[in-house]
Amino acid sequence: MVIYVTRHCSNDGHADSRPCLDCFHTIQRLGIKKMVYTTRTGEVESCKPCQYYGGKLTRVRRNFEYIH
Repeated sequence: MVIYVTRHCSNDGHADSRPCLDCFHTIQRLGIKKMVYTTRTGEVESCKPCQYYGGKLTRVRRNFEYIH
């Protein structure tokens, strides 16, 4: 199974659509074999989950953990 993710902002064009840490854990749990996503410059990148190095917490999640 392959997952494709892209984001587009109305004023800035493309946005980074790399999976966050929570999404990455879900991708691993579901057994997805390949991820395809866009970068801020609109380039398409792909990799296997075992090769992924991104996966940061989102700003909302960091704030939530800071409060709690």
